[in-house]
Amino acid sequence: MWDQVVHHIQPALDAGFVVVADRFSYTPIIRESVRGTSKEWLNGLYSSVPVPDTVIVLDAGPKRILHRVIYTDGIAELKGYESGMDLGHSNIPTVSFLHYQKLLRGKFKQLAKENNFPIVSTKGTFEDTHEEIWKNVEPIVSDLIVKSSN
Repeated sequence: MWDQVVHHIQPALDAGFVVVADRFSYTPIIRESVRGTSKEWLNGLYSSVPVPDTVIVLDAGPKRILHRVIYTDGIAELKGYESGMDLGHSNIPTVSFLHYQKLLRGKFKQLAKENNFPIVSTKGTFEDTHEEIWKNVEPIVSDLIVKSSN
């Protein structure tokens, strides 16, 4: 992640660009916290990462995520670490993945609540989800949008 910050994100920010990042610093912090890594240590590790102007938590249930993985990447992509098998909840990758995603979902919801981050459900259509995301992003970038005279 640090490589991304140094070589892509910070130069873009310094040049005045808007950076939209999926799975920024909160994702690795949450992934490692469910594995028992100290929250203080993780926060220290990521303390020099630029603070985002907003964070939007996309809420998808574990079964919905599993369905996406199976039908986009294939079940073979459910490898040890990504499926949470290192946590020892199950030796069956899909069962482990569902448990791991439930843990992650809880942590993301807790993070959103503690920091007043918006939570956007992904249960609706793609267009509905996009609209909800845009409602949270537009106020931040509205000064950068050039309005058409038409």
